[in-house]
Amino acid sequence: MRYIIAIVCPPLAILLVGRILAALINLVIVAAVLALAMMTGGPGIVAWLAPIAHAWSVIGDAKSDKKVRKMEQRIMKRQQAGR
Repeated sequence: MRYIIAIVCPPLAILLVGRILAALINLVIVAAVLALAMMTGGPGIVAWLAPIAHAWSVIGDAKSDKKVRKMEQRIMKRQQAGR
């Protein structure tokens, strides 16, 4: 679901995973893309791929971080149970 939101509104998708600084960076990228599209009148759709790719990367990293945290918790529980 977040990946679909990332296509329409990349900063919102990043905010949904709790990465505020990354969302602000993405918002700057979106503003630059929109300014470029308004000035040149051309590469808006192609340039829109940059904030989408950034959002997808951040969302994927957040998923990976969540998996790693779960694995760390399991390891800690096993270590404590073994004592």
